Formats: sequence, structure tokens, C-alpha cells
Amino acid sequence: MNLKKYIPSTLTAMNLASGFVAIIINDPFYSPLIILLGGFFDLLDGAVARKLNASSEFGAELDSLADLITFGVAPAYLYYHHVLQNQNHVAAIIVTTLLVVFAGLRLAKFNIDTEQKNSFIGLPTPSTGLFFAFLVYEQYAKTIIDYNQTPYIWIALPVIFALLMVSPLPFLAMKRDEDKRKKIIQMTTGIIFILSVILWVITGMPFIPLAFIIYIFISLLFCKK
Repeated sequence: MNLKKYIPSTLTAMNLASGFVAIIINDPFYSPLIILLGGFFDLLDGAVARKLNASSEFGAELDSLADLITFGVAPAYLYYHHVLQNQNHVAAIIVTTLLVVFAGLRLAKFNIDTEQKNSFIGLPTPSTGLFFAFLVYEQYAKTIIDYNQTPYIWIALPVIFALLMVSPLPFLAMKRDEDKRKKIIQMTTGIIFILSVILWVITGMPFIPLAFIIYIFISLLFCKK
């Protein structure tokens, strides 16, 4: 029996488990960190599958199911409970539900779309999930944002990101590319993400959502279909 082919799916299952644990714990500090761990497993499973030549249709389907839980359901659930808890109850339910539904649509579209090799069409679900997860972390850190101020922004954000996920707009994919210009853009984006994590660790301030906002603007400025 070739056990190597099961390694990527095991990593994907760890991603799925991370999302579920984040929901069960429902903690503004630990849950975003567990979702970030799920993001690590999400990156690792694809890399390992390619390295071991163990990619499969089963693995792709499991990956989408895991991403829906970890980067769709979990962040939306946490955002509802920790960011929108003082906002209009009905509006909060609608916008967070919209986030989950559109994440599912984005993942289903990705599975059947053969054009998303060098760039993504629509904002990737993990990017959306991590953005909202670390807005929840800010509720724990309480460093900059007061969610009771400008409440309409926090209601509008899930709608904006839901639409971005299913939009026809191209977004940067951090994959190997022969185009030198694109390599520079990818490297710059990668450095921004690394710096955001370093600043977060040093200061305790959640710079990660800002990094994703910059990623969106870089994609809209420099990515072409």
C-alpha cells in the first residue's frame, strides 16, 4: 500500500479540523490563530501533493470542503458573535450568511474552472477568511478599532468581500511564474504579508487584515485576465 498518497489528504483534514475547532472554541484570541493554522495546512497540502505527485480529484474536493468550513463558516460565525454582536441582529445574520454562501459558490466555481492557473478569478476564499478572522482578533486585542463606531462599515464589509469572491476580477496567485514583472509583484506581496505577521507578533496589533487590503489593491492594479 502506497501511504504517500494519503499524506496530502491528511493535511487537508487537519485544515478541516482547524476550522471546526475554531468554531467550537469561539474565542476571539485562539480561534483566529487556529484558522491561521488551518491556512498553513491549506498551503502545505497542495505543495506536498505536487511534490509527491499525489494530486487527485478526491483531494481537490476535500480541499474545497475544508476551505468552506475553515475560511467560510468559521470566520463568519466568529465575526457574527464578536464583531457584530452589538449591531442590528437581522442585518448581522444576513451579511454573515451571505459570506458563507458566496464562499461556497467561489469554491464550487474554482473546482470547475480551468482558467485559474496563473491568477485567481474572484478573491480567494482563504484570503477572505483570514481577513475576517483577524478582524475578530482585533476585538480581543482592542488596539485600534472600536466596532461600536461606524457600524455600517462592519455590516458592509462581508457584503463587499462576498461579492469580490464571485466577481470576474483577477487576483494574484502566489504560484511559480516565468513572467519577471509578475515575479516582482508576487515577491512584493509576499514581503508585505511577512512584515504584517512580524509587526503583529511584535506589537500585538493585527496588521494582517491591512495586508489583505493591500493584496486586493495590488491585484486590481497589476493583474490582467
